[in-house]
Amino acid sequence: MAKRGERKHMKRISASKLLPITDKKKKVFIKNPSPGKHSKKCGAPLVFVLREMLGVVSNAREAGIVLNSGKVHVDGKVVKDEGFPVGLMDVVSLPEEKKNFRILVDSKGRLKAEKISEGANLKLLKIKNKVTVGAGLFQLTFHDGRTFLTKDSKYNPGDSVLFELDKKKITGHIKLSPGAGCLITEGKHAGVRGKLKEIAERAGRKEATLDVDGKEIITFAGYLFPVPEGW
Repeated sequence: MAKRGERKHMKRISASKLLPITDKKKKVFIKNPSPGKHSKKCGAPLVFVLREMLGVVSNAREAGIVLNSGKVHVDGKVVKDEGFPVGLMDVVSLPEEKKNFRILVDSKGRLKAEKISEGANLKLLKIKNKVTVGAGLFQLTFHDGRTFLTKDSKYNPGDSVLFELDKKKITGHIKLSPGAGCLITEGKHAGVRGKLKEIAERAGRKEATLDVDGKEIITFAGYLFPVPEGW
């Protein structure tokens, strides 16, 4: 029996919980995210972002026309693939309309698009891994699959960096340490921002204590995304 090939759509009821789908029964299918920098679990297909998160098109046909005309940029690059996976901290731009959006998370842990007036050329990247690849040379792997070589040893997993998209260079470093501002990206406190007080190991896992407007919140340290002040 011949292989059916990759499925281009999936049922909404089985879609990732990160997608802000208000009614999974109103429509049956949704575009399957293409393989890319974000996994199927962490990324939303670009056609979904344009239609249901930004509301700039009303259907998939319109989205295809807009994309094929090169009017949509993601992280500063033209993207024409309807299934291109868009995830946390990505910057979606519509240059002709002079509109830029940064992808964040809401209080339910779902992706949301927040309009920004400046900083479209900057992206916040969380360091997921760090390996030594040569004498005094380190390779950083970020949450969106991007890699970067550096001779600076100050960067560590869990930290985040400000990355200049056009020049492809790091312009800032936010260390995951007490006093750092953090965004909680998963769990029951998703979307909450606070200042890190401490990270301690309890019951075999690292838990973080945050100060959120004078109230203490405890969450899994892996859910933290260090962010600069005012981000």
